[in-house]
Amino acid sequence: MFGIGSSELVLILILALIFLGPKKLPGLARGIGRALAEFRRAGGEMRSQLGGISERAMEEVHRLSEAATREVHESQPTPPPPPTGESGPQGSPPDLPPNTEAKEEVVAPPTKG
Repeated sequence: MFGIGSSELVLILILALIFLGPKKLPGLARGIGRALAEFRRAGGEMRSQLGGISERAMEEVHRLSEAATREVHESQPTPPPPPTGESGPQGSPPDLPPNTEAKEEVVAPPTKG
C-alpha cells in the first residue's frame, strides 16, 4: 500500500500515537477513512462521467463519418447516357468517304491570237 512496508507503517502509527495521544487517534483514523472513501467515490464518478463523454463523442464521430461518406457518394457525378445511334459520339468526325487522292488538273495557258 503506497509503497510503505509493514515496518514503516508500524513506525508511523507509533509516532502518531506519541504526538496525538490515544484520545485523538481513533477520531483521526475515522476522518482519514472517510476522506479516502470520498476520494474513491469522486474518482468513480469522474470515471463514469468521462466514460459517458467519450462514448457520446465516439457516437458523434461515427455519425459524422457516415454522413460524410453518404454525402460523397451522393455528390459523385452520374455517367452520361449511352449514345442512341442517331448521331455519332460527341467529338468524333462525321462519316467521310474513303481517302481519295485529289487529282491535279492541268490548265493550258490562254492562246494569243
